[in-house]
Amino acid sequence: MNDAAVTFTLSDLTSFQEVLKALNAHRDVSEAFPTIFTYVRAITGCDRVSLILLDKKLGAFVVTAVDQTGSELAQGEHFPLADSAITTDLLDGRIHVTPDMATENELPIDKALFQAGYRSRVNIPLIGHKMVMGALNLGWLVPHGLDMSKLPILTQVTAALALAVERHLLVHTERHHLKQMRALQKIGAAITSSLNLDEVLDMIAQQLLSFMEAPACMILLLEPPDQLVYHVMKGIPDEVMAIGRQPADYSLSGWVIQHGQPLSIDEMALDPRFRYAEMAKEYNFHAYLGVPMQAKGKLLGVLEVMTYTPRHFSEAEIDLAMSFASQASIAIENARLYAQAQMQAADLEMQVNDRVAELRTINEKLRQEVAERTRVEDVLRTYQRELEKHTESLATINAIADSVYRSFDLATVVNKAVTTIMTNSRFTTVALFSLNKEANILNLAAYKGFDKTVIRRASKLHVDHSFTGCAVKEKTVVFSNNLAEDNRLAPGMKKLLTARGYHSIISVPILFQDKVLGAFTVTLRNEVESKEEDQELLLSIGKTIGLAMANAEFVSQIQTEIYEREQVEAALKVYAADLERSNRELQDFAYVASHDLQEPLRKIQTFADRLQGRYQHVLDERGNEYLRRMQTSTVRMRMLIDDLLAFSRVTTAAEPFVEVGLTALVQEVVADLEAQLERTGGQITVETMPDIEAEPVQMRRLVQNLISNALKFHRPGVPPQVRLWAELVREPGGRPTKQPRLCRIFVADNGIGFEEKYRSRIFNLFERLHGRTEYEGTGMGLAICRRIVEHHAGHIEAQSVPGEGATFIITLPVKQDRQAN
Repeated sequence: MNDAAVTFTLSDLTSFQEVLKALNAHRDVSEAFPTIFTYVRAITGCDRVSLILLDKKLGAFVVTAVDQTGSELAQGEHFPLADSAITTDLLDGRIHVTPDMATENELPIDKALFQAGYRSRVNIPLIGHKMVMGALNLGWLVPHGLDMSKLPILTQVTAALALAVERHLLVHTERHHLKQMRALQKIGAAITSSLNLDEVLDMIAQQLLSFMEAPACMILLLEPPDQLVYHVMKGIPDEVMAIGRQPADYSLSGWVIQHGQPLSIDEMALDPRFRYAEMAKEYNFHAYLGVPMQAKGKLLGVLEVMTYTPRHFSEAEIDLAMSFASQASIAIENARLYAQAQMQAADLEMQVNDRVAELRTINEKLRQEVAERTRVEDVLRTYQRELEKHTESLATINAIADSVYRSFDLATVVNKAVTTIMTNSRFTTVALFSLNKEANILNLAAYKGFDKTVIRRASKLHVDHSFTGCAVKEKTVVFSNNLAEDNRLAPGMKKLLTARGYHSIISVPILFQDKVLGAFTVTLRNEVESKEEDQELLLSIGKTIGLAMANAEFVSQIQTEIYEREQVEAALKVYAADLERSNRELQDFAYVASHDLQEPLRKIQTFADRLQGRYQHVLDERGNEYLRRMQTSTVRMRMLIDDLLAFSRVTTAAEPFVEVGLTALVQEVVADLEAQLERTGGQITVETMPDIEAEPVQMRRLVQNLISNALKFHRPGVPPQVRLWAELVREPGGRPTKQPRLCRIFVADNGIGFEEKYRSRIFNLFERLHGRTEYEGTGMGLAICRRIVEHHAGHIEAQSVPGEGATFIITLPVKQDRQAN
């Protein structure tokens, strides 16, 4: 590689510095991954970045973090080591570059990435202390995506990342070891201060369950003659405890005693050495770990751990159990020596001297361990002080959440929030502002600790010319550790605050779903450190207040909407009552008008007939034509009045609903239409139909109108064919029922049909699609049909193709809702 290829650009160095800052800023290296991935993509222009770590126990690479994740590779997924060029290069600590994945996709993950659209990639190993820890994987959607001149800077990034991962693992391991040492110290102290064997063994069992995260533990002591006695039992059912003892060579405990070695089983019920398989299944015991307890080469018993789920105990867990077993052995041996001392007075002095010497050795070791632990505890105290500070902030958040969520009044919310913030011992004063976004002004909503002079000056703050406005514009926490020298504060406000002894100031935005609702500002009389974790805690307080303020505003809007809706509903009820009264009056008017019109119409018809009978020979041809037109109009007027009267009587003269046999009713209608059938040469087919609850007279008119229309609107030269049938169905969109609730009646013909665009208009009053000279009628037949169907709580619709006929579909309830009707 030439010199030009290894020259780092200023942008590359800047990105590398940001990576180092991210790694140094986070105690948990996983929190720095988003930043690292962002700058790696900036350096290389790659389309995806992922980090995999080597798990030697699994014999696989495990995906630890993924940027631009997809279905081809997810966090936590692992894939075994395979015999491939990529795996070989990574395990040997070499960078592997795949210029074109179309020619190299040996592993399943390679094929998945290729199918997802990636065409090239590079794998850079993470090496710590000359040992491969994992790899940083980069992918491009184009072949030859990597600029080879970027490899040196990428190598530097992976080296820094490897160091951070190694440091993270060491700290995690050290903390775990420290916890173990403290537990062993506690047990050791108990052993040296107490000879109560039950008390010490009970403590050992509790500590072991805590470390193993297991639900059940047993300590069995070996007693003559070759019996294992159940001594301490945690999480064990009474039925098992009732067993009391077992032979020393029996079941899994016996195997541990016989071989003097630890025994780990992932599934007890499947192991032939286990004699209580049914009991294990009954009480949901699965995994088993048993370790021998021995002192001075002598077996004293077995320490056992059981879990409710299958699992594999690691070597570290087995070693930990052996350590606890060793402590238990010391306690058992101590107790037995003490008992022997009481029973064997003659050998008391010799045994005591031997035991004292042994205990001195143990105590010396314990003192050394205590000294080491004291050093570690000093380190822990430093962490403890930081934790206490964070705990106080978290307590503030919880107190705010607990108090403000009890009220939905905005003024109450902000006042409670301010009061709760002041409970934090670090804050001297607090002021909470609401944002007027249109005016770009922060209005003071509540405060604590400030005097009236400061409050008058801070009652309204401009977002662009105030320290608090900086937090609003940047949507982040703004710190000032020396407000006397901070130019972000207005000179007058700076003078007022410094004169009152305030040294530091913090402003925090109040956010709800990334929307700024306001801000709160606190002052301190001492210095404040701008740490990232402090910013996160303060932002959490701001988001908690923001959520409460948004809830209060939302509840206020809901209350307003409820009030407006109640007003609208009241108006609608009045309108509905007026409409119902108007409809009733219109129906009464139609009935009366239709009835009263019959008499003058009959007189017109009578006198027209007399005029034609007596004076027909006197009138000329034009007079006789006028007379015929008058008689025709009179007949048509009578038909209109009859139809209008029938339309109004659907509801005004309704009869009770009774059981109606549709088959018989349709056959009676067909018999009445015999003359029309003979005149048109038509044929009607009626299939068996069910019984429903209906008004017989109206149902008869409904069927008669539909059949008459089918016979009337037939194609010239084609005899009409009409078919009637029905089917029972469940209620549309409802739950399935054992009994059908609806009846669908079909009336189909082979007539002239109509255009689909008229399928809703044909049911309107006086609607005609053809002239009076083509087909007789008033245009009210289908309107009356719809009126009858709606009176029966049903629905009518039509389907048609011009020149091929029409089908009318009537949907009616099988049983009527009498209360609704």
